[in-house]
Amino acid sequence: MRRPQLNHGSFFVVTLLLSGCIDRNPQSEPAVQIASRMDCSIGSVMHDSSGISIVESLKPCWSEGYGWILEPNPVVTIGVEDGPDEYSLYQVRDALVLPNGGIVIANEGSDQLRYYSSSGRFRYAVGTDGYGPGEFKMMSKIWLVADTLYVYDFGQDRISFFTSNGAYIRTVMLHREPNSSTPHAIGVFSDGSILAESADMEHRDISDGGFSYRRFVSTYKRHSSDGDLIGSIGSFFNGDAVSEIIETYTIPNDKRVYSKGLVASPPYGRRGSTIAFRNNLYHGSSEFWEIQVFDLVGDLQRIIRRPVPNPPVSSRDKDVFREYWLEDGDDWSRRRVDELEYPDTKPAYGTVLVDQVGNIWVAEYEMRREDRRAMWTVLDSVGRMLGNVSMPKGGVIFEIGNDYVLGVWRTEMDVEQVKKYRIVKE
Repeated sequence: MRRPQLNHGSFFVVTLLLSGCIDRNPQSEPAVQIASRMDCSIGSVMHDSSGISIVESLKPCWSEGYGWILEPNPVVTIGVEDGPDEYSLYQVRDALVLPNGGIVIANEGSDQLRYYSSSGRFRYAVGTDGYGPGEFKMMSKIWLVADTLYVYDFGQDRISFFTSNGAYIRTVMLHREPNSSTPHAIGVFSDGSILAESADMEHRDISDGGFSYRRFVSTYKRHSSDGDLIGSIGSFFNGDAVSEIIETYTIPNDKRVYSKGLVASPPYGRRGSTIAFRNNLYHGSSEFWEIQVFDLVGDLQRIIRRPVPNPPVSSRDKDVFREYWLEDGDDWSRRRVDELEYPDTKPAYGTVLVDQVGNIWVAEYEMRREDRRAMWTVLDSVGRMLGNVSMPKGGVIFEIGNDYVLGVWRTEMDVEQVKKYRIVKE
């Protein structure tokens, strides 16, 4: 598989007003905006419908000729192709910058939280493989609320709490209601309560052999920091998939029928993004260019839109997906590739994030990670479009602060590196 190559000989232009990414400390204060360099009076339309605010953006607020520049070389790089184990990263799931400037990395490959200085020097590691207190099986996300680090272990469906410097505090499991799927933590609100999702699905057969198209819908609920259920916020679209049941079986003394199957992403399938920020839930389906904002009890507060069509799926796009589908060369993929259904259009966008000051970041859709140009549309906390952000190709962005971007990229040798880039404001 091809891996991303960074162009270090040119600057990446960032045409936006504010920096930010996922809010790792939901109680952080907003940065000061440079109002003289933007004008949102022409490019956005705002109106109210039955108490719901609707914002439509037609053009950027950011004045022509102004913008920020991402320095071409990272100020910090953690991860080496050949060196000490503490600098060898594998399966990095998340990372964030601590209040003291240090960096903590959720390195699932070693089941550790790894702590580095602001310059990238290794300090110490916390955790190991296991089921005991402070041990992990499959870390997936970390969040910082005040001085407490939340670590979600998908492999054990539990959350471990640490101080920001890595001292273990306690572990909780989220309450699971009878006859419902397991809740998985996906975010933390400003009061420390936890946003969790439980997935259900709908499906329709598209072949005589049982090849199915599935549409996942998740129910989103709020839990206390002790794991207790507070209440439901709502059910929203989560993603598309194609699957096939390979085997069915039963268990003695159990009347239910169980199944084993294969699941894959369909051609240009839609995927939802759901984010907890301060006291709101943000949801975007990518079916069209719209993002909805709900309060903690599930009441719709705001709808954010851009009147732009979804990109069309061309014949070349179908060939590209076919190559991608067959890349691993397994028997199931080869057998089913000719039965795939192609939509007329691509998703409206890719990932949606909310930054530390409430700006909404919407990534341009790219099918494969290594193809991602990391072009993002940035809207302010109201929903007005500020401008576009271009970042180094092929990475996964974890966090953006007032003057930095933090994410993970791969080298040509497939080595993971966590990098911190500085934003220069111009």
